[in-house]
This record gives sequence, structure tokens and C-alpha cells, in this order.
Amino acid sequence: MPETGRSEAEKQGITNITYVTGVAEELPFPDNSFDMVISRLAFHHFVNPQVIFAEKVRVLKKGGRLVMWDMTPADLAQRQKIDRIETLRDPSHTREMSKEEMQKLYADTGLTLTLQEELEILVSLEGWMELTKTPEEVRNEIRTMMEKDLSREITTGFIPYRTEEGIFFHHHWVLNVGTK
Repeated sequence: MPETGRSEAEKQGITNITYVTGVAEELPFPDNSFDMVISRLAFHHFVNPQVIFAEKVRVLKKGGRLVMWDMTPADLAQRQKIDRIETLRDPSHTREMSKEEMQKLYADTGLTLTLQEELEILVSLEGWMELTKTPEEVRNEIRTMMEKDLSREITTGFIPYRTEEGIFFHHHWVLNVGTK
């Protein structure tokens, strides 16, 4: 990821970025280092999100903002099915949190949640699988599940639909902003 970031920054002429590689549970920065900490689509990959969230709060200055964007299940009753398919596509996926679980992360660490906004993101099934270079046999398994959902044989939790361009669904993302 740092190499991708460097390459993209170079293309755009951005030169004021320092790249640091570290462990999310032990960020290589002193307490109260940053005015803003941003996490985008990462928490559904963490086994222990509470520890990592607390570490982000540790490096945040008083009055600073912690921004967290992540996926949430559209239907909590379907979360296990959604997480199973997400993990098939990307084995680093662990679990999508509910909006309430995200709120609890902020409350438990003493942050004031100032914004929580849900967004629906249109996703092409094929593009989604291509993004993670999902192996063809796994793609076929996921396509079969989506086809069965479309024909009402099963539910996947994704609520897929078909257009002339293929199968689509919506990811549900939540944007959270809190202040220390």
C-alpha cells in the first residue's frame, strides 16, 4: 500500500506526505500526535476492532477528530450470510459492525460522535470480485449464490438485482466523525 500511495501522490504532484508502515494495534506515534485520524474501509478486517480504535484515539490530540468509514450490514439478521460471502471474496474480511457497535466504539473511548451518516454504494458483482482478484472457482460459487438469491431460492443479505450490465447490489457504508 505505501508504494501505491507514493505512486499516486507522484502522479498528482503531492510531495508533503510521509509514509510509515506499522501495526494497527501499536501505532508508531506518540500520544496526542494528530489533529485528525482517518480510517476508510478497514475495521471489517480487524479481529479486535476495540483495541485498534482505542489506539487511534491514543494518537489523536484533544479536540481532534476521528473519522471512520466502514461497511455495515443492511440487515443485521443477514450479517452472518453477508460476512460469509465477503470472506469468500476476501479472506481478510472478519465482520461488519452495526451502526450501534460503531457508536459504542466512540462512547467507550470518550469521543463525542458528531456525525453518523449512512451511504449506499452501488456495486457491480463482477467489479467487486475483480477488485480483490477473487479466484475463478470462488467467483463461480458467489455468482451461484447471487443467482439463487435472484430466483428467491436463498437469501444472501446482499439483495442483488440484475440489469443489462450484470448483477448489482448496494454496499452500506457508515461515515462516523467523533471529537476527542
